[in-house]
Amino acid sequence: MNAVLQFSSWDYIFLVRPNYREQGFLRPLKPGDLAPAFDQLNVPRGMAVVVVGWMYSPEELTRVVADWKSILKGCGFQRIVVLRANTGHGLNGSLIIDDSKSIAPSRQIARF
Repeated sequence: MNAVLQFSSWDYIFLVRPNYREQGFLRPLKPGDLAPAFDQLNVPRGMAVVVVGWMYSPEELTRVVADWKSILKGCGFQRIVVLRANTGHGLNGSLIIDDSKSIAPSRQIARF
């Protein structure tokens, strides 16, 4: 995977892989900041992973996933995976909400 984003809200998106910090702190981004950040860090546009929280209703989550797929495809990513955050801070064991590579939305456990 080339990029991992932690999605808190549309005002607080954090690029955690590669690490995007300002004065030692993760820099909050908005959707319009993503492409310039990817360019600045020379991020290849293979696969992006977005980690979302548990607070979304099914309808909201469907919208969030569709928006992320549109944003990241617009940035040139070939594959977008959306995960539910797990209790730890790693990706392993996270529930896969959507994988743009699969035909149908998936409910699987991530193993990265």
